Amino acid sequence: MMPGGYVRRTPPNRSQVTRAVETVRSRPAADAERKALQVPKGAPALAVERISYYAGGVPIEFLETVADATRVSIQHSIDL
Repeated sequence: MMPGGYVRRTPPNRSQVTRAVETVRSRPAADAERKALQVPKGAPALAVERISYYAGGVPIEFLETVADATRVSIQHSIDL
């Protein structure tokens, strides 16, 4: 697994990634996640799934991140 994913590691002049779709949801942490995050059974987790696309809609990356929902903040910047 590459922290930050493919997009972060690709030089800007070689990357034609034009779009990313993220799904953010709250759910109970799975057993393996709970152990890794050191949280009690039933603790909430925040799961983020991102699919990045090349121009033309070809998917290039799927990234899944899970965090302790009590210790995370999310910031989005949207240009309109």
